[in-house]
Amino acid sequence: MKTTVFAKKIKTKDGKTFFNFVTNLEKKDGTKQYMKVMYSGKDKNKAFESDMCPLVIEFNREDANISTESYKSNEGEERKRYTLWLKEYKESDEKFIDHSLDDFI
Repeated sequence: MKTTVFAKKIKTKDGKTFFNFVTNLEKKDGTKQYMKVMYSGKDKNKAFESDMCPLVIEFNREDANISTESYKSNEGEERKRYTLWLKEYKESDEKFIDHSLDDFI
C-alpha cells in the first residue's frame, strides 16, 4: 500500500504544541478515511518527524493495523478516531508534489 503522511501542528488546551502525523487511506468503496499515523517499529530512525513531511511511504498490510477509539465531540455527537499503526514501512521513490497552485498563473 502507498500513502502520503502529513505533519499537522496541534495545540493542547494548555497551549502546548506538538505534531500529529496524518493521512487519508482510500477504502474499497472509493471514499477516503482520515486517520492519524503512528510508527511502532524498533528502528528509532523511522519515527516520523515534522521536517520529513509530506512523506510518501509504502507498507505491507501485514506490517500495519488500524485501531479505533470512540469519543464525544464538543456538540455531544458520538464519533470514531482512527489510527494507522505501522511496524514497518519504506520511503517511496515517488516524491510528494503539491498541485494546489496548478490553476494559477
